[in-house]
Amino acid sequence: MAKEGLNHHVAQHPDPTYEAVLHNVRQEAKEKRKEASQKGFMCICSIRKYIRENGFELADHLVIRDVETKCIYKSQVPDSKRAR
Repeated sequence: MAKEGLNHHVAQHPDPTYEAVLHNVRQEAKEKRKEASQKGFMCICSIRKYIRENGFELADHLVIRDVETKCIYKSQVPDSKRAR
């Protein structure tokens, strides 16, 4: 007696090429987000270093936004050093 219907794997994965491409696209997007967050972190570090080298201290939180991705990066200042 022959099986009826599709094999389970075929039913769950109708187009393996599409899934492979989708995986690649998601992987590239993940890497791009990681690079963008590293850029944001380095920018905040540079700003904090520049402020410190010029004899100032950060009085409150520093917030920047990436123009392309609209992601917001924040630098936290401890409560003990925050301006009152």
